[in-house]
Amino acid sequence: MNKITLKINGKIEYFNYKEKLILSDIIKKFVKNYEKKNIAIAVNNNLIKKKDWHFKKLENNDAIEIVMPFPGGWYKK
Repeated sequence: MNKITLKINGKIEYFNYKEKLILSDIIKKFVKNYEKKNIAIAVNNNLIKKKDWHFKKLENNDAIEIVMPFPGGWYKK
């Protein structure tokens, strides 16, 4: 079992994984029904296109920002 440390919306999180950890695994954990929502994801200040979420491999100490719109502006999840 491998361990990884990620910074998600400014908070340090720790994960265990077997093979590789991809961005969509993290999104599933933090955003329910993410496939149906209009959200933006950045890894290390680089916007990741939605079509690439299932392919983006995460590395130790990556910083992930998850944001979604709400009436009147954007909400940082």
